[in-house]
Amino acid sequence: MRILIIGAHPDDEVLGAGGTLARLAAQGHQVNALLLCESSSPRYGDSMIPVLKEKARLSADILGIREVIFSDFSNVRTNSIPMLAMHKAITEALDHFKPNWIFTHHRADVHIDHQMVFKATIEATRSFGGSFVEQLLCYEVPSSTEWAPPFPETAFLPNVFYDIASTIGLKTKALSVYKSELREYPHPRSLKAIYKYGLRWGLRIGLESYVEPFEMIRDIR
Repeated sequence: MRILIIGAHPDDEVLGAGGTLARLAAQGHQVNALLLCESSSPRYGDSMIPVLKEKARLSADILGIREVIFSDFSNVRTNSIPMLAMHKAITEALDHFKPNWIFTHHRADVHIDHQMVFKATIEATRSFGGSFVEQLLCYEVPSSTEWAPPFPETAFLPNVFYDIASTIGLKTKALSVYKSELREYPHPRSLKAIYKYGLRWGLRIGLESYVEPFEMIRDIR
Protein backbone atom coordinates (compact mmCIF):
# COMPACT_ATOMS: atom_id res chain seq x y z
CA MET A 1 0.00 0.00 0.00
CA ARG A 2 1.24 3.49 -0.89
CA ILE A 3 0.39 6.17 1.67
CA LEU A 4 0.81 9.94 1.48
CA ILE A 5 0.33 12.40 4.31
CA ILE A 6 -0.29 15.97 3.20
CA GLY A 7 0.42 18.68 5.75
CA ALA A 8 0.68 22.43 5.82
CA HIS A 9 3.78 22.75 8.02
CA PRO A 10 6.67 20.66 9.32
CA ASP A 11 5.37 18.94 12.50
CA ASP A 12 1.73 18.64 11.31
CA GLU A 13 2.52 15.20 9.93
CA VAL A 14 3.72 14.02 13.36
CA LEU A 15 1.03 15.71 15.44
CA GLY A 16 -1.77 14.46 13.23
CA ALA A 17 -0.76 10.93 12.35
CA GLY A 18 2.77 10.19 13.56
CA GLY A 19 1.88 7.02 15.42
CA THR A 20 -0.28 5.68 12.60
CA LEU A 21 2.34 6.43 9.95
CA ALA A 22 5.01 4.67 12.01
CA ARG A 23 2.72 1.66 12.46
CA LEU A 24 1.91 1.48 8.74
CA ALA A 25 5.57 1.86 7.79
CA ALA A 26 6.53 -0.93 10.20
CA GLN A 27 3.94 -3.13 8.50
CA GLY A 28 5.76 -2.67 5.20
CA HIS A 29 3.61 0.01 3.60
CA GLN A 30 5.28 2.78 1.59
CA VAL A 31 4.78 6.04 3.49
CA ASN A 32 5.67 9.48 2.07
CA ALA A 33 4.91 13.10 2.96
CA LEU A 34 4.09 16.38 1.24
CA LEU A 35 4.55 19.56 3.32
CA LEU A 36 3.16 22.53 1.46
CA CYS A 37 4.17 25.54 3.59
CA GLU A 38 7.30 26.73 5.30
CA SER A 39 6.67 27.33 8.98
CA SER A 40 9.38 29.85 9.76
CA SER A 41 9.22 33.30 8.20
CA PRO A 42 6.55 35.00 10.37
CA ARG A 43 8.35 33.99 13.58
CA TYR A 44 12.02 33.40 12.84
CA GLY A 45 12.66 34.78 9.37
CA ASP A 46 13.78 32.81 6.34
CA SER A 47 16.92 31.53 8.03
CA MET A 48 14.97 28.81 9.87
CA ILE A 49 13.38 27.35 6.72
CA PRO A 50 16.27 24.96 5.92
CA VAL A 51 16.57 24.07 9.61
CA LEU A 52 12.94 22.98 9.80
CA LYS A 53 13.31 21.03 6.57
CA GLU A 54 16.20 19.12 8.07
CA LYS A 55 14.16 18.46 11.21
CA ALA A 56 11.33 17.17 9.01
CA ARG A 57 13.71 14.73 7.35
CA LEU A 58 15.08 13.56 10.70
CA SER A 59 11.55 13.14 12.02
CA ALA A 60 10.59 11.21 8.88
CA ASP A 61 13.49 8.80 9.42
CA ILE A 62 12.21 8.05 12.92
CA LEU A 63 8.68 7.34 11.69
CA GLY A 64 9.74 5.37 8.62
CA ILE A 65 8.61 7.98 6.08
CA ARG A 66 10.62 7.35 2.93
CA GLU A 67 10.50 10.73 1.17
CA VAL A 68 9.39 14.26 2.07
CA ILE A 69 8.53 16.85 -0.59
CA PHE A 70 8.50 20.55 0.37
CA SER A 71 6.52 23.13 -1.61
CA ASP A 72 7.59 26.26 0.35
CA PHE A 73 4.33 28.22 0.13
CA SER A 74 4.33 31.21 2.49
CA ASN A 75 3.20 30.51 6.02
CA VAL A 76 -0.18 32.01 7.07
CA ARG A 77 -0.67 33.39 3.56
CA THR A 78 -2.17 30.43 1.70
CA ASN A 79 -5.55 32.15 1.42
CA SER A 80 -3.85 34.69 -0.88
CA ILE A 81 -2.20 32.02 -3.05
CA PRO A 82 -4.11 30.94 -6.18
CA MET A 83 -5.76 27.59 -5.51
CA LEU A 84 -4.36 26.43 -8.84
CA ALA A 85 -0.81 26.65 -7.43
CA MET A 86 -1.57 24.43 -4.43
CA HIS A 87 -3.62 22.10 -6.61
CA LYS A 88 -0.64 21.75 -8.96
CA ALA A 89 1.75 20.97 -6.09
CA ILE A 90 -0.54 18.25 -4.76
CA THR A 91 -1.23 16.83 -8.21
CA GLU A 92 2.50 16.57 -8.90
CA ALA A 93 2.97 14.72 -5.60
CA LEU A 94 0.09 12.38 -6.49
CA ASP A 95 1.68 11.64 -9.86
CA HIS A 96 5.02 11.03 -8.17
CA PHE A 97 3.87 8.82 -5.27
CA LYS A 98 0.60 7.37 -6.67
CA PRO A 99 -0.82 6.90 -3.15
CA ASN A 100 -3.67 4.55 -2.36
CA TRP A 101 -4.37 6.30 0.97
CA ILE A 102 -4.12 9.99 1.78
CA PHE A 103 -4.13 11.71 5.17
CA THR A 104 -4.79 15.46 5.20
CA HIS A 105 -5.96 18.29 7.45
CA HIS A 106 -9.47 18.73 8.80
CA ARG A 107 -11.50 21.37 6.97
CA ALA A 108 -12.35 23.46 10.05
CA ASP A 109 -8.96 23.78 11.74
CA VAL A 110 -8.32 27.23 13.16
CA HIS A 111 -5.13 27.66 11.12
CA ILE A 112 -5.98 29.08 7.67
CA ASP A 113 -3.15 27.09 6.06
CA HIS A 114 -4.75 23.86 7.27
CA GLN A 115 -8.09 24.88 5.78
CA MET A 116 -6.56 25.71 2.42
CA VAL A 117 -4.56 22.47 2.32
CA PHE A 118 -7.77 20.52 2.94
CA LYS A 119 -9.56 22.37 0.12
CA ALA A 120 -6.68 21.84 -2.29
CA THR A 121 -6.46 18.16 -1.37
CA ILE A 122 -10.17 17.61 -2.01
CA GLU A 123 -9.88 19.42 -5.33
CA ALA A 124 -6.83 17.42 -6.41
CA THR A 125 -8.23 14.01 -5.44
CA ARG A 126 -11.62 14.15 -7.11
CA SER A 127 -12.51 10.74 -8.51
CA PHE A 128 -13.09 10.85 -12.26
CA GLY A 129 -12.47 7.17 -12.88
CA GLY A 130 -9.13 5.41 -12.86
CA SER A 131 -8.00 7.23 -9.69
CA PHE A 132 -5.52 5.37 -7.52
CA VAL A 133 -6.71 7.17 -4.35
CA GLU A 134 -8.91 4.70 -2.52
CA GLN A 135 -9.05 6.23 0.94
CA LEU A 136 -9.01 9.84 2.13
CA LEU A 137 -8.87 10.65 5.85
CA CYS A 138 -8.56 13.86 7.86
CA TYR A 139 -6.43 14.05 11.00
CA GLU A 140 -6.55 16.16 14.13
CA VAL A 141 -3.81 18.68 14.92
CA PRO A 142 -3.73 19.58 18.63
CA SER A 143 -4.08 23.34 19.25
CA SER A 144 -5.78 23.83 15.88
CA THR A 145 -8.55 21.28 15.32
CA GLU A 146 -10.05 21.51 18.82
CA TRP A 147 -9.87 25.32 18.85
CA ALA A 148 -12.34 25.70 16.00
CA PRO A 149 -15.50 27.64 16.99
CA PRO A 150 -18.27 25.53 18.56
CA PHE A 151 -20.50 25.18 15.51
CA PRO A 152 -21.80 21.86 14.13
CA GLU A 153 -20.18 22.45 10.76
CA THR A 154 -16.72 22.80 12.33
CA ALA A 155 -16.82 19.61 14.41
CA PHE A 156 -14.12 16.99 14.03
CA LEU A 157 -16.08 13.72 13.93
CA PRO A 158 -13.63 10.81 13.82
CA ASN A 159 -14.93 7.47 12.62
CA VAL A 160 -11.62 5.65 12.06
CA PHE A 161 -9.23 4.90 14.91
CA TYR A 162 -5.71 3.44 14.97
CA ASP A 163 -4.24 1.81 18.06
CA ILE A 164 -0.73 3.28 18.32
CA ALA A 165 0.38 1.71 21.60
CA SER A 166 3.37 0.19 19.80
CA THR A 167 4.39 3.47 18.13
CA ILE A 168 3.44 6.29 20.54
CA GLY A 169 7.10 6.37 21.59
CA LEU A 170 8.19 6.90 17.99
CA LYS A 171 5.61 9.66 17.60
CA THR A 172 6.88 11.59 20.62
CA LYS A 173 10.50 10.95 19.61
CA ALA A 174 9.78 12.34 16.12
CA LEU A 175 7.97 15.33 17.63
CA SER A 176 10.90 16.00 19.96
CA VAL A 177 13.02 16.75 16.90
CA TYR A 178 10.87 19.87 16.42
CA LYS A 179 12.04 21.50 19.65
CA SER A 180 11.12 25.01 18.50
CA GLU A 181 7.49 23.90 18.03
CA LEU A 182 7.05 22.21 21.41
CA ARG A 183 5.44 23.94 24.38
CA GLU A 184 5.19 23.30 28.11
CA TYR A 185 2.31 21.21 29.48
CA PRO A 186 -0.66 21.75 29.61
CA HIS A 187 -0.29 23.20 26.12
CA PRO A 188 -1.68 20.72 23.54
CA ARG A 189 1.69 20.67 21.73
CA SER A 190 3.58 19.31 24.73
CA LEU A 191 4.81 15.73 24.82
CA LYS A 192 2.78 14.98 27.94
CA ALA A 193 -0.36 16.25 26.21
CA ILE A 194 0.27 13.97 23.22
CA TYR A 195 0.08 10.95 25.53
CA LYS A 196 -3.10 12.30 27.11
CA TYR A 197 -4.69 12.89 23.70
CA GLY A 198 -3.90 9.28 22.81
CA LEU A 199 -5.46 7.96 26.01
CA ARG A 200 -8.52 10.17 25.53
CA TRP A 201 -9.25 8.72 22.11
CA GLY A 202 -8.58 5.23 23.40
CA LEU A 203 -11.23 5.71 26.08
CA ARG A 204 -13.59 7.05 23.43
CA ILE A 205 -13.61 3.64 21.73
CA GLY A 206 -13.24 1.49 24.83
CA LEU A 207 -9.53 0.76 24.66
CA GLU A 208 -7.02 1.16 27.44
CA SER A 209 -4.44 2.21 24.87
CA TYR A 210 -3.08 5.14 22.87
CA VAL A 211 -5.17 5.92 19.79
CA GLU A 212 -5.11 8.36 16.86
CA PRO A 213 -8.47 9.45 15.40
CA PHE A 214 -9.36 10.20 11.78
CA GLU A 215 -12.42 11.43 9.94
CA MET A 216 -13.07 9.33 6.85
CA ILE A 217 -13.94 11.40 3.78
CA ARG A 218 -13.85 8.64 1.18
CA ASP A 219 -13.31 4.90 1.14
CA ILE A 220 -13.40 3.01 -2.16
CA ARG A 221 -13.27 -0.77 -1.88
